[in-house]
Amino acid sequence: MPKALSVLGISLLISGGLLIFLRRFGVVHTFPMAGSLLMLLGYGLWRLSRSVGNS
Repeated sequence: MPKALSVLGISLLISGGLLIFLRRFGVVHTFPMAGSLLMLLGYGLWRLSRSVGNS
């Protein structure tokens, strides 16, 4: 379970960064905070996986 959360969190971090990058160049049209929210969610899942793994 911690490994799955970690992989999901890291992939959300990467996709959030990619969404911010693509939105800046006008390729993707989403609401302005979509990439940041994805990155925040990914970071939260990654931290959760780290705390579950240490228990």
